[in-house]
Amino acid sequence: MLSWINKYAIWIIPLTLGGILFFQSCSDKEEINPFDETTPGQDTVNFQLNDPDPNSIAGLFVNIFQSTCANVACHDGTFEPDFRTIESSYNTMVYQKPIKNDGNYQYRVHPGKPDQSILIARIDGIINPPMPFQLEPDSDWLQNKEEYIQNIRTWIENGAPDIMGNLPSENAAPLPGFRGMMAYQNDMELSRQNDWSSIIIPSEFDSVQLFFAVTHSELEVHLFDEQNIRFSAETNGFQQAVSHPLEVLPVPLMSRGLYGDEEKYYQRITIWPPDFFETEDKLYLRLYFADSGHPFTEIPTNEAAYDIKSYLSLVLSH
Repeated sequence: MLSWINKYAIWIIPLTLGGILFFQSCSDKEEINPFDETTPGQDTVNFQLNDPDPNSIAGLFVNIFQSTCANVACHDGTFEPDFRTIESSYNTMVYQKPIKNDGNYQYRVHPGKPDQSILIARIDGIINPPMPFQLEPDSDWLQNKEEYIQNIRTWIENGAPDIMGNLPSENAAPLPGFRGMMAYQNDMELSRQNDWSSIIIPSEFDSVQLFFAVTHSELEVHLFDEQNIRFSAETNGFQQAVSHPLEVLPVPLMSRGLYGDEEKYYQRITIWPPDFFETEDKLYLRLYFADSGHPFTEIPTNEAAYDIKSYLSLVLSH
């Protein structure tokens, strides 16, 4: 499918409208890019989660951080915590030291310890200035303040799991990070019904290639000790599922990812729908990685937000 990809050192598709496709070629011969006319059919920047658990980071983001805290000149990336996305919200709160540390709190969010988290002290008015500092007209913070504060407390008490269901550890080795999934049949990108739904696989296709963007802060993706994928007709039924090795491309497919950024899709597997969809029309996927710091990392875990499980799934279209 992507035999042309090795002929290029760099290819970038900007996210803005009217973006231009740039190439840096390793050859003097002009090549035709089969993706020239391809318009990405998925805008991950504006993902709307479907009724997330209010005590999860996804629920907190949708109900509180995005609508109430990410105000202009507040937590919109101007300074941390950054509440523009689920990812930035999580990464700038959990085990992160506060900039203004009134009250001698060690972290913005101290997993398992809400009363030692400066986030709780701010929104409870224990220290000044209390948060939120200002409210947008569409914020429902005043009507639901007590419920929202309890949601945040419950999330912290539960260990502050991320959207994948992983519990953070203060001094643990970093985990692999999931950044996106795409599917192609020949040169055609396969679409989803909506933001977090399954990728649609037409039943007449005899083969489909799945691509995954996975990152690691301290390790190149080709240096994982193992990287596999499993398929299951059940949302959490992966214990007895067969593992299939992921191929690592020498040059990645570049495209937008789960959080709206351009990502490098190095991992790939080719599947044959007639073989994989034997009795069911929907399959869920799990990725598994091993490295020196973590001999077993599952993406997503059973405790992950359902939207992530839905995003990492395939549905057969007849």
